[in-house]
Amino acid sequence: MTKKKYTDSYIERAKKYYAEGSFRMAASEFKRSADELCNDDAMVYLGDMYLYGVGVEENYDTALHYFKEAIRIRNNGLAMCKIGDMYLLGKGVRRDVYEAFHWFEKALDEDEPEAMWRMGQKYNLFNLKFGIDENPKKAFDWYKKAADLGNAHAMESLGDLYNGYEDDIEHDEKKAFVMYYSASRLGNINAQGKVGEMYYYGRGTDTDRDTGLILMIGAAPYSKFAQTKLYRLESDLWHKAKGGNSLARQRLKELKTAYKVFAKDGNPFAEERLDNEDFQYI
Repeated sequence: MTKKKYTDSYIERAKKYYAEGSFRMAASEFKRSADELCNDDAMVYLGDMYLYGVGVEENYDTALHYFKEAIRIRNNGLAMCKIGDMYLLGKGVRRDVYEAFHWFEKALDEDEPEAMWRMGQKYNLFNLKFGIDENPKKAFDWYKKAADLGNAHAMESLGDLYNGYEDDIEHDEKKAFVMYYSASRLGNINAQGKVGEMYYYGRGTDTDRDTGLILMIGAAPYSKFAQTKLYRLESDLWHKAKGGNSLARQRLKELKTAYKVFAKDGNPFAEERLDNEDFQYI
């Protein structure tokens, strides 16, 4: 393999294609960058696409190959985290939380923000797996460190802590909204759903039902959180409307209108919800 060049037009084109949703073209350009220029960042992007079958056929062995190459070339911390993810999710390897965190801890030596986020999860999501007490404060510190370095996952996790009622963590919906909003601007779809919920109910920000519905429905095909919130919203509104609540009926009309707009653009969640026969009578 040739020495990595400092100027790499392949990866810039690949990122542009990826942002536009042209995943096959993105994969092709990432592959040229990885194979011809030994660009370890391109290897991580490409490995991730093989890991989840985005723009290419899902192939765990190929994903692992590119992650390991990125580590061999430059101790790429994000590649280490990606291998950790494979063990955490059981993709192509036996599911092993301890092995996953072994890789996350290795990535800490490279000051990798993704690894810092995972370390935060160790104290408030995976603590029972390690036989340790939940420690929101330690989790908060790791999340904050990663978020300050621009990690969107950590921003969402910080928002969750601000939005909760954990000991030693202030409950602050305004800060939660800021964290979710920042994460969503970086492409975190789950955080987008949370921003939408807060807009819809006016939590941590001014009430804006239209924006709330747009964000939640847009995120729903990719976010279990957004799906769950919309299901609950529907259920609550139908219950009230059938009891004679005219305001709930008006809210259902707003929801139906939003679903119809998104369904025209091929949003599968919106299409599925419009199949609800009750909407024919709204």
